[in-house]
Amino acid sequence: MALQMGAATLVLGDLYGGANHNLILPLYNPETLLTTDPEKGFQTIIRTRHWKMDAWIDWQSFIYEMDKHQEAFTVGMSQILHLLHPHAHGWSLDLPVQMMVQHRGGEQDDTDLGVQTLCNASVGLQLRKTLHHRVFNEAALEMHALGAYQQAGKLWPFNNGAAMWVSGSLNLWHALRLQLGWWKTQDFVTLYGSPFFNTLSLKNEGARFSHMNTAFWSVEFVRTLSRDYVFGAKANGYVTDAGHLLLKNGAIDPAALRHTFSFGVFLRAHPRFLLKRFK
Repeated sequence: MALQMGAATLVLGDLYGGANHNLILPLYNPETLLTTDPEKGFQTIIRTRHWKMDAWIDWQSFIYEMDKHQEAFTVGMSQILHLLHPHAHGWSLDLPVQMMVQHRGGEQDDTDLGVQTLCNASVGLQLRKTLHHRVFNEAALEMHALGAYQQAGKLWPFNNGAAMWVSGSLNLWHALRLQLGWWKTQDFVTLYGSPFFNTLSLKNEGARFSHMNTAFWSVEFVRTLSRDYVFGAKANGYVTDAGHLLLKNGAIDPAALRHTFSFGVFLRAHPRFLLKRFK
């Protein structure tokens, strides 16, 4: 259910979630849309000429008496302040601020995991240039400083972490998008981003990498077939230097340079059916 009130939109129930939050890649991996349930809760969206804001709470798990799992919810905020609007020359400059807090546990928690509260946040600058050209349509450059904070719990072997994300993109022929990015961090864990942005090992429990330097590339092709159907293909690649793997028992294991890539095709469909036309 959505209610429009001037520049604000209030949403209750199924949220305009996932990629609609416009979170940067290290904070949200678009492929998560295929592996998680739709977001449900409450959302406030505000759109003005100089400011855009999206704040939401996604209630992921309730608990009742005798339940053997934790309650869980995520609170998020994504906003963009337009410092410079595109004019005749097509330049725009934006200040994005993003944050997500995930909380697990509660008063009726019947597990031994304890309360866990984890946070990701970022602040950055985005510079875009609209190109009035048949081939080159838009170029963009962005830089973000990120932080991770474990306010409660012992899921992470550290409580604080920081990272830097730099990315550039180019849109061609209104259908092809090229992107290059660089990620540098130490002691950072992303809540909903790709595991390639984590310094915790997913294979060895309690182990973490000494640092993380990752080069990222992406090629995406999207073609509109009709008003309601879009076809596309996308390829991603990561080249990661993770330094040394610090094991839980204190041992140090050298980590080799890793090359990873993925490729997929997709079809977006929003079919509509005319039931009756009124004159």
